[in-house]
Amino acid sequence: MNKAVYWPLLGAVLLFSLRGSAQYKSPFSLYPEVYSQGDTVQVVYRPKLAGHDDSAGVRASVYLYRNFEWEGHDLVIKKTDSGWVTPYVIPSGAAMIAFHFLIGDSVDKGGRIPYAGLVHERPGKMADGAYMEWGLFRNKQKTGMVSGIVPAISMIEPNVTMIWVGKEWGNSTVVRNLFPGMARAIKAAYPDKADSVLRKMAVHLMEQPDLTEKQWIYIKNVYGEVLQDRVVADSLQKVILAKFPGGLTDRISRLWAMYMQRDSTLKAGLRTKFFTEFPLSKFPLDAYLDPESGDASIGGHVYIDMATRAFNGHRWDELAQLIRESPFQYLDYFYQHYCMYPFRVENPPITSKAALGISSLIVEEILRRIRDTDPVVSGRGAVAPAEWVQHIMMEDSGIFGYHLGLMIDNGEAEKAYTLALQLAPYVGVADIPFNENYVRLLHQLKKDEAAIPFIRRAIYANTATPSMLAVLEADYRRTKATGFLDYYQSLRSEAVLDKEHTALEKSLIHIPGVTFALPDMAGRTVDLAKLKGKIVVLDFWATWCFPCKSAMPGMQMAVNKYKGDPSVAFYFISTLEERPDYKKSIVNFLKEKNYDFTVLCDQNDPATGRNGLVFGRLAPVLKMSGIPQKVIIDQNGIVRWVTSGFYGNVIQVADEVSYVIELLKKERG
Repeated sequence: MNKAVYWPLLGAVLLFSLRGSAQYKSPFSLYPEVYSQGDTVQVVYRPKLAGHDDSAGVRASVYLYRNFEWEGHDLVIKKTDSGWVTPYVIPSGAAMIAFHFLIGDSVDKGGRIPYAGLVHERPGKMADGAYMEWGLFRNKQKTGMVSGIVPAISMIEPNVTMIWVGKEWGNSTVVRNLFPGMARAIKAAYPDKADSVLRKMAVHLMEQPDLTEKQWIYIKNVYGEVLQDRVVADSLQKVILAKFPGGLTDRISRLWAMYMQRDSTLKAGLRTKFFTEFPLSKFPLDAYLDPESGDASIGGHVYIDMATRAFNGHRWDELAQLIRESPFQYLDYFYQHYCMYPFRVENPPITSKAALGISSLIVEEILRRIRDTDPVVSGRGAVAPAEWVQHIMMEDSGIFGYHLGLMIDNGEAEKAYTLALQLAPYVGVADIPFNENYVRLLHQLKKDEAAIPFIRRAIYANTATPSMLAVLEADYRRTKATGFLDYYQSLRSEAVLDKEHTALEKSLIHIPGVTFALPDMAGRTVDLAKLKGKIVVLDFWATWCFPCKSAMPGMQMAVNKYKGDPSVAFYFISTLEERPDYKKSIVNFLKEKNYDFTVLCDQNDPATGRNGLVFGRLAPVLKMSGIPQKVIIDQNGIVRWVTSGFYGNVIQVADEVSYVIELLKKERG
């Protein structure tokens, strides 16, 4: 069969299959199955066919691809005997439509075939870009991610993408607007033959008289990033600068010149000149964040550098102004670096009160912006408004939890409670820092009648903390003297525990020959070889390591559990320390936190000049790349379990260590 005939025919077959072949089995349907701009379609969603319980309701979002960009909108949908149904009028200019359905805190975007379809401009004439985007939005993008409009499972291979690319390759209106994505798809499908095709198309596009700056940038980036031809890309850079003075390319080049300037006085002059000529009110930094036409790194370098200088200089009014004008994407960075991280060192550079001022401003900005109707101001881009609010409330739940803690620390409990009530319906019990401070707040305000059921739900979700358990235990012991541990275990999810235990059993290893002898804080030597017969738990940590120290409440729980068990020993090995007085820091830290730990000090490594000789020797054997690292050795001196990092759940740390210890005990028995 002739290839020119084969591609459209195969495309038609695939289009039919994705729309109509399984309509009665699919959770999602559109009626009629073929539609044009201006038509009214009936949207039908049957959540139970997708495995969802819709008893709490369903919300919907519609996504439009028009003018070669995606945009998201909320959609009202109602429950009927046929499922959740709504009519929808396809607006003019639409080339594709896609639907999301929100059930609780999950979003159903479809499966192998997304809940999406192609739109005709008029009967018999497909809208420009429909075929092309149908292939591209499921293809891997420059960042290696699948478009957020569709589920990852719907990703297609490059050769399948080419079916759709081929249908509109001759349409210059489409190609000029989608050239980078098309070029990457062609290069991935035909790595040895793509260059000549892409160069020919690039030359053809540059002959068009009305190319926009963004379209010129697309061509330049195809040469530079896809064809790896820096000579042509650099020459096109000069062409764009000449054609569009003061345009995006010009501004980015000036930002780079500013960033590369090492003289602080000259840098300040360039910065003042730039933002006078291109004020953020008229030229927002969001323009630089487009991955296809901008340069997100340089915008971040310059703007974050300005904010960091203001923070380090305690110029709070200047920092506040930068936060208010900041692209939404930078607010999380600002919060982490100006509210959280300063308190991960022994001598914080700011006070808790100053941190609360910054925190309040950022949280207010987040909550204000996410509901703004402007998709740029809100930061949502193409995401539908309700879906974006839900996403950010969950994504930033750690920020909200930390903010509640700062408010409590600074005497704003009542104000914090009002905010917590606003956030709790979105966050639920999913975030550990939020849970910790929400319960702390309820307990302080003597609202334990609300705290206790919240703690129970968190325990079931495995997102409780030791302080939350302390509140629960105090409440329990008001009426009962014994049996709290059994009561606590009864609240836990057996399914969650079974899953964790199965994973731990599979993670056991068998590495013999690990030995060392190290001094404790009093100078007494602990020789691992002499500990055979005991299960030995090692925790490699350092005073500068925030995750190491964050996990220690969980390790203290494990230490307490086995304190009276002579067959189990815990040692906390201080390693990779950078300060000469680290031992003093250890003493102060243990005293401040009231930790009952036996700390061993790693030996000095001549190669690095800091303590870490034993860790450096064991790291390649146990595949340890950094700290924190926890190692459990069985009664025969065999390493049986190694785990790295800390992910916020201190109770899970205690559970994991305890479960492995019990497994090893059973082996001997």
